[in-house]
Amino acid sequence: MSWLGSNLNVVHVRQLADEIRHRLLFVPLLYVAGSVIAAQMTLLIDRELSSDELPEFLTTTVPSSRAVLAAIAGGLIAAITLLMSMTLVAVQLASSQFSPRSLRSWLGNSVLQHTIGLSLGTTFFCLLGLRSARSLEGPVEIVPHTTVLVGLVLGLASLVFVVRSVDHVTHSLQVSSVAQHLTRETIGVITTAVAHRTMAKPIRTALPSVGDAELVRAGISGDAVAIEAGRSGWIQQIDSDLIMEALPEDSVGRVVPTLGGFVLAHSPMLWVSPPPAAEDRCWLELPRAFAIGESRTMQQDVGFGLTS
Repeated sequence: MSWLGSNLNVVHVRQLADEIRHRLLFVPLLYVAGSVIAAQMTLLIDRELSSDELPEFLTTTVPSSRAVLAAIAGGLIAAITLLMSMTLVAVQLASSQFSPRSLRSWLGNSVLQHTIGLSLGTTFFCLLGLRSARSLEGPVEIVPHTTVLVGLVLGLASLVFVVRSVDHVTHSLQVSSVAQHLTRETIGVITTAVAHRTMAKPIRTALPSVGDAELVRAGISGDAVAIEAGRSGWIQQIDSDLIMEALPEDSVGRVVPTLGGFVLAHSPMLWVSPPPAAEDRCWLELPRAFAIGESRTMQQDVGFGLTS
């Protein structure tokens, strides 16, 4: 709990959630986990049911069940390859011909994520069912009647989602669609920022950001101490409320980088004057007000949505 308290706050939770949302692997992994659980449940049902208890149109045989499950798994593997190729093409176009702001949007596209997840999960489901369908010594057979039926439904749904994804990607590659998406996201960031500023009641007046060359002109005293960046990267978020709460009553803080700016490791992010005592908790709280990532995002950076 002490590690969580010192390394996790609202800023970093939002940063982690945004990173997960723009990763292509997280949602498909959830589908895979769900497919493994669903496969075990249907196989358990098949062990409890006998062929005599099912309608004739729901029953199957070991050879036919293996053929159906193998066909679905093989076809969906090809579909996943197609979807990944389309995603790579979209990412290449976004990085070369479109604005770099749209790159993360492609990686976090919910339609592609859920389609790949459904196809990958169905493939795992069919492979697990395929493994269980076999003939034992003598007349004993393990026939996954329910598993084949569920796998068939999931396979058909996956094919429908693949066609929907192709149509979605085709329309999303248009310049007007890219511009419209960026416009909506930028307006959302501005609306959130305005609402936050309207509701916030800081305990002291926020100070403007200044650069290193302006520190003397801005009135920073000679005993000012800098809060340094722990790593190099882009400033994705700055929690002004946390800065206001962490600063002691007799200290003044001036933020050096701006949202969307790039900072080097050990470069000043915040000048505190006069410096608090060495044992003051503000030395732990203030660095947590800055979220530094590998790329610019639209979490708070309005300028990223307005500039090319």
